[in-house]
Amino acid sequence: MIPTRTCGKCGVSATVDSGIFVKSRHSLYGVRCLCIRCATVCAHARYEQAKRAETPSVPDGMELQCRVCERRMPATLAYFKKMVSGSYGLTARCRSCINASMRGYQKTHKDTIKTKQHKNYLAHRAQRLASDKERYAKHRAEKIAYQTKYAAAHRDERRAYVRSHYEKHKAEYVARAAIWQKAHPIESAESHRRYRKKYPEKILAKSAKRRALMRAAGGSFTPDDLRWIYEVQVGLCCYCWQDLDGIGSVDHMTPLSRGGSNEATNIALCCRRCNSAKGARTVAEFKAALLGREAG
Repeated sequence: MIPTRTCGKCGVSATVDSGIFVKSRHSLYGVRCLCIRCATVCAHARYEQAKRAETPSVPDGMELQCRVCERRMPATLAYFKKMVSGSYGLTARCRSCINASMRGYQKTHKDTIKTKQHKNYLAHRAQRLASDKERYAKHRAEKIAYQTKYAAAHRDERRAYVRSHYEKHKAEYVARAAIWQKAHPIESAESHRRYRKKYPEKILAKSAKRRALMRAAGGSFTPDDLRWIYEVQVGLCCYCWQDLDGIGSVDHMTPLSRGGSNEATNIALCCRRCNSAKGARTVAEFKAALLGREAG
């Protein structure tokens, strides 16, 4: 015959294998005289009481011994955590032992914790989003200041992380961007226009790299190389010496079609008119043509 137990709070009776009682290996039949519902109510009540409780009243100079590491430490919140049912309102374990136990549990039950957190997030997603939005609006200035300071102090690490994350999830990024561009064609075109205007050297470097890959030409250069070349040429076309429109256009002094590389040493900045007129000729051939045109 299966024994029965009665809850000491609500008085409900049931067999010990019914699953409605709190399990405990130190109690009779392996369950406590407390049903799960009442245990949950009591736990919430203790939690609310602990939140409202003030700093525990402990005699000055008193010490407590940790139940785990057995060290004696001052009975203050700096060494012990607050607990309503504990001695003098403090836990029986010190903060170091509690934190070590929590880290061990998190390490051994990583998947379980992750599953529970995801399940809880899905169940309270709307409330979480509303709460996060409200908190961000309230502390927006502080968050922006902190993020700016952190980004400046960890610039290289952030760039490396973003780059590695993009390479790892490139297909997802590309698919998401394509969906957004298709749904927002006007905003997408405006975004590209602002980007081209703000970073013309990046656009030129990317375009030159694409043409070099199509020609199977080696080498590459960076936007910083283009900015350095612009400063060396003091913002003038390398052929007609007229002011460049913005940063100008990239010219391979030895054309890619004639074995030239995509290295920065083979790059010059010129106006669109000279770049179009030069075509697939080398610098010497183009200058000879210009001299011949002037002589004629």
